[in-house]
Amino acid sequence: MPLIGFDCKSKGKTFTIPECLACARDHQQTCHFDYPILSGMVRLENGAKGQAYRVTELLTCLRKAFFERTRDYTVTPESRYWAFRGQLTHVLIEFADTEGAIKETRFYKKLDTVNGGEPNFVTITGQPDIVYPNLQLIRDYKTAVMVPKDGQARQHHIWQVNIYHWLLQGGYQIDDNGDFAQEVNIPIEQAEIIYMDMSKVVRAPMPIWDLDEVENYILGRVLQLEAAKKGQLPPVPDTHGQWQCNPQYCSFTKLCLGHGIENLEVKRPTRARR
Repeated sequence: MPLIGFDCKSKGKTFTIPECLACARDHQQTCHFDYPILSGMVRLENGAKGQAYRVTELLTCLRKAFFERTRDYTVTPESRYWAFRGQLTHVLIEFADTEGAIKETRFYKKLDTVNGGEPNFVTITGQPDIVYPNLQLIRDYKTAVMVPKDGQARQHHIWQVNIYHWLLQGGYQIDDNGDFAQEVNIPIEQAEIIYMDMSKVVRAPMPIWDLDEVENYILGRVLQLEAAKKGQLPPVPDTHGQWQCNPQYCSFTKLCLGHGIENLEVKRPTRARR
């Protein structure tokens, strides 16, 4: 289901998307978010949604991912700014003269969720930032409040890029009409995360994991989302991820009350992991 509105802190009420964008377009907003930023947030939030499971939603709180799929929801602009900020780097990638690279291209791959018997396929989709087939190299770019001091790639980013690698092995692209375009088989031997904050850039090499291990991880996450369709809600995040339950970062905290989050510690860590 789509994002349908913004919870405006400066005016103390919720506006529909058209109302919020009209306010900003007419320069009537009392918040710090202008029209280009807000419209970019809307495109980012609703642009890639569909039946296919997105790599990024498989790596977040699965309960939140399920609710976003099944309910209309509203957010504060502040809660989505970090994602919008990350998209700004993609403009640099898009216009860079990177000969032979595959840039900002969405890939799809079918995954059978049944072990034996009649197959039940779901589709996984993801969009790597940049792939260099000739170098067998994949890179992903992350903006951060602070780049990793130890120069190491963060664990959930390693998972993200390894799932992209999985998509490149037997996945496919679609054309502008949504039809199958071509299968891809791009071997990857190197992977890096490029972290950027306001003062530094860190290029962090990362391991490439066994494809069967990656597929099993994806399957485990997908099965939880499939079970949610039958009424079995995914569990809340573990201790390291419970900051996601803070209402500042999740629109569904109240909906979760009574389903296992009453006693969670929801303070965000000093150094956020995104």
